[in-house]
Amino acid sequence: MKRQLRTFGLISLCLLVSAGIWYVLDASEEKTNEPAAETGEETLWKADRKDVALVEVENENGGFCITWEDDGAVLEGAKGLPLNEDAVDAVRRSASLIKSQKEIPNGEDRLSEFGLDEPKSRVRIKDKKGKEVEFSAGDPAPEQEAGRRYVRLDNKVYLVEQSVVEVFEKRTEDFLSVQVTPAYEEASQNVLVTKVTLHRAGEDGEEEPLVLVYSDSQELAGYQVNSYELISPVMYPAAANTSEEFLPSFFDITADGIKAIRPDEQETAVCGLDVPYVNAEVCYENADGATKTFELDVSRPDEEGNVFLRLGGRDMIYLCDAGRIPWLEKRMGDLISHEILSPDIRTLKQLTVRKNGEEVSTVNLHNAGKNDAEITYGNKKIRPSDFQNFYYGLISLTADEVLLEQTEDTSRMEPVAEVVFEYENKEKDQVVYYQEAVWQLYAVLNDSERGLRLSASAVEAVLSDWERLLSGEEIKTRY
Repeated sequence: MKRQLRTFGLISLCLLVSAGIWYVLDASEEKTNEPAAETGEETLWKADRKDVALVEVENENGGFCITWEDDGAVLEGAKGLPLNEDAVDAVRRSASLIKSQKEIPNGEDRLSEFGLDEPKSRVRIKDKKGKEVEFSAGDPAPEQEAGRRYVRLDNKVYLVEQSVVEVFEKRTEDFLSVQVTPAYEEASQNVLVTKVTLHRAGEDGEEEPLVLVYSDSQELAGYQVNSYELISPVMYPAAANTSEEFLPSFFDITADGIKAIRPDEQETAVCGLDVPYVNAEVCYENADGATKTFELDVSRPDEEGNVFLRLGGRDMIYLCDAGRIPWLEKRMGDLISHEILSPDIRTLKQLTVRKNGEEVSTVNLHNAGKNDAEITYGNKKIRPSDFQNFYYGLISLTADEVLLEQTEDTSRMEPVAEVVFEYENKEKDQVVYYQEAVWQLYAVLNDSERGLRLSASAVEAVLSDWERLLSGEEIKTRY
């Protein structure tokens, strides 16, 4: 019996020892598979932000090198090109402080597990005092440590926040400004655009350039409005919205990215800029009266609606959505004025209207558009405000179609009205309106200088206001 008890006790002891050994081995294996040992936050590198003097990076994207001198940052390989100051500042900010969240036990012996045998990036930081640090960044941490990256520094492996190292994954191009043309805020208040020239590559060679120039400025309804005219391919007034919609679109063009820095002839040709689809030249005067010019080459849009841009004097090529360049496909017909005639009221001396080829009435003007204006119809005085409201309605008449070359034969059309503008300099303009169809009139300026088609009802409304004006009724604005 005693022998049996000893045997049973021996067996039990062996089982307990075996279980203990199994538990210790299992616990040891679990501990080895833990991603890291939590040792707390640790500062690996620190420098005053303004003292960071160099950040040199090698990475899968080509890397970059930025140095900070007394007069600012210098991006290697891009000297003289405009920098994205926010992106450059982000590098200096990240380079001033590197903290670890955890240290990996025995990490130096297991570099391949963390992507540090062939790191994604190698970084060297140096401050103005000569102190420097080097580290490399590897793989992202597993899910339980999401948002962190493995980093090797001073023969140790750490986990650091992804945000600390992601800035070191950029390339040189990422630190260049994508602002292509001057900001519109700079050009909107105190800058006057004086000339815009568009050269376009056509199917059979270069088309005749489209040239738009500043012509005049006048105050309308309390606002100063600049007017423009085309001088090529024809001499013709530009649309009234030119200064508010067309011209601002040349400013503040922002690209999606940088395609090439200091491109060679082959790169330029591949981007379609050896023979640009459109070349734009914009001249303007700043608040000091100094003349400034910028020139922009644009490629033909590709199948995805993108274009390449090159600003004159800036040796790089941008990639941009063609939708940000609304003037790219503009032609003469898009820019010419559809107004019938819109002389400045201040230049007017006399206005004569003939209705149905018979009734003639003339209004005489003195200092029109000024505080001491005098407007008379025969011996009757007309309130300047009423005439001004009528006049703005008259010059606001717009055509649905403008004919510059092949004007219509009006010999079989019945004249509806004739308006003659006589100016202080004794020159005259004449507009004759003919009935072309039931609801449509055909207007001729200065004996077929140009023809215009417009709504009959719009002209009828103006003629009605003319009768009311002459009878002394109040005329309210229609614009």
